[in-house]
Amino acid sequence: MLDYRFIKENLDAVKQNIANRNMNADADAVVALFDRRTELTTALQALQQKRNANAASMKGKMEQEQRSLLIEEGRKLKEDIASAESELARIESKLDEEGRRIPNMAHPDAPLGKEDKDNTEVKRVGEPTQFDFEPKDHVQ
Repeated sequence: MLDYRFIKENLDAVKQNIANRNMNADADAVVALFDRRTELTTALQALQQKRNANAASMKGKMEQEQRSLLIEEGRKLKEDIASAESELARIESKLDEEGRRIPNMAHPDAPLGKEDKDNTEVKRVGEPTQFDFEPKDHVQ
């Protein structure tokens, strides 16, 4: 599987590779999902920093009213973090699904073709074995 950052940085080459290999994959969707995952990860980290700062500010003596405000803010941050984590998990699942559809990059010297018969024979060593009976296939 290709790296998401590689797909983003080489989008035209990846799209050309998909077309050359006669496959159906959406590289643009992968890039969009990768960007969304990056945004969500950054937002989640910011929420976690706020939560940690809130928890640190609750240490020590303070008035009950101020403590209850911090506790309420902590609950809100906890809910926001949970929703951000579930959204991130959903996006990562979609990104993995779409990313697996993109084929690996073909070697530049590989011939283009729809079927195996379009490949070129580079070299043949020896002759294929000739049997005096009909060989069975691997299932038999």
